[in-house]
Amino acid sequence: MALRDHGFTAAVDALTQSRCREHRIEVSLDVARIDALGERTQAALYQIVREALEEAIRRGPPSRFEVAATADAPGALRLVIRDDAPTERRRRALEVLGERARTLGATLTLDHDVGGTTMSLELRGQPTDN
Repeated sequence: MALRDHGFTAAVDALTQSRCREHRIEVSLDVARIDALGERTQAALYQIVREALEEAIRRGPPSRFEVAATADAPGALRLVIRDDAPTERRRRALEVLGERARTLGATLTLDHDVGGTTMSLELRGQPTDN
C-alpha cells in the first residue's frame, strides 16, 4: 500500500497486518495523529516502524507489537513502539533506528528488559513538509 496515496495510518496498518499475520503477532496501532504531518516526516516514521517490526521479528518473533502516537505538549509528538521479543543486542540495528530519528530532528530512547523493548521517539515542532 502506498503511503502517499493512502496515508500513514492505512500504510502502517497494511504493513503490520501482513507481517503480523504471517508470524501470529497481535498488533495494536494508535497512530492517526501522524496523518496530519508532512509527507517526508510520515515516510521517515513509517520506515522507523517498519524497521522496528522487522527487528522484532528477527529477534523473536514477538507475540505482541504495539505502536502509539501521542501529543504530550502542543507541537510535540511522541511515538512509542513496544514488542515482547527478546532484547536487541546488535548495536548496528539500534544505530540505524537512531539515525532515522536524527534525520527528523527527533530523539530516540530505547528501554530493554526481560519483557521486551520499548522505543520512544520524541519529535518537536511536528514538521508539515510536503
